Amino acid sequence: MVRTKICCVSEGIVIDKETNSASIFSVVEGIGAAAFPLFIQKTAFFCLWERDMEDPQVHHGEFTIRIGDQVLVHSTDIVVDFLNQPRNRTVIRLNGLVVPNPGRLFFRLSLQGQGVAECIIEVNINEPVEHIAG
Repeated sequence: MVRTKICCVSEGIVIDKETNSASIFSVVEGIGAAAFPLFIQKTAFFCLWERDMEDPQVHHGEFTIRIGDQVLVHSTDIVVDFLNQPRNRTVIRLNGLVVPNPGRLFFRLSLQGQGVAECIIEVNINEPVEHIAG
């Protein structure tokens, strides 16, 4: 069975070609905005999958981003290929995402009947002016 070991959303992810290790920077734990809609310029979804060696090598998946019931991104052509290895590092890069309102932002990659990776980011409205007493 395919299992999720790590799943996160960040500003950037780099996979080293020599070692195949992942470097994840600026992990998104929550988002605060002064106004909506909010445009997020660069975002990456990362999932480290693990499988039993008798499981199939290639899996097909569906990637969605939604806030509430509103789907913001939907892609049905995600291929996760383990290449005869026990682990796979899946990176989905978004070159722009419009978030229409505050709420819970769901990033989800579902492999057909095999596994699900999901990351939830809280999106809140901040006051446009912050006063710091000193």
